[in-house]
Amino acid sequence: MTRSQDRLFGRWMVKAITATTSQVALSDLRTMVWSHHWPDEHQRCVQVRGKAVCRRCLVLYPIALATLVLSLAGSGWPARFDTLALFLLPLPVVVDFVGEQLGLLRYSARRQVVTTALAALALGRSLGRYLDHHGDTTFWSMVMLYGGLCGFTLVCRHAREARLTRRRDERELLADPLAAGFGSREAFLEYLSAGPGESSGQIAGTEPVSSSARN
Repeated sequence: MTRSQDRLFGRWMVKAITATTSQVALSDLRTMVWSHHWPDEHQRCVQVRGKAVCRRCLVLYPIALATLVLSLAGSGWPARFDTLALFLLPLPVVVDFVGEQLGLLRYSARRQVVTTALAALALGRSLGRYLDHHGDTTFWSMVMLYGGLCGFTLVCRHAREARLTRRRDERELLADPLAAGFGSREAFLEYLSAGPGESSGQIAGTEPVSSSARN
């Protein structure tokens, strides 16, 4: 692909994404309120009265809330162990998350529950420290270290997937323009050259090729 064609392909991708996202089912968006995952990832959820609920959240928040209440009441482990506990307890869930995002670990519901439960203890305790003193250095150090690491890993994963998807689509569309509804490779490149207002709603700017023509 030449540099000019590469720029044109980028414009086609913007048009394609705009047209596709407008067709996302409203029901799928509604399930995200509780599941936090698209339907193809509902293995990461628990079915509660017919609704998919995020398994990690179902474990994380109740344990964290209970730990927070106990911490504010003066119960729990001695404060002198906080620094060690607050950095060690979340470590397994961070390793699990990073490993999955990088493709080094396969998803395991059991592992997710165990690692999340450990992290929930640290979350509840650290929130107690934060409420007691908003500038608590242990709390903010944990947030920046583990939150930053997980966030960076997530960005890297999506960037890698976007590059792979782009390369695959480039190969498929240039090798077989008919698959995208174009009569020829030249028609596809001509569509890419069209201004942003010259196509309406459809991914392909030309009429789709009939089934007889494809055959």
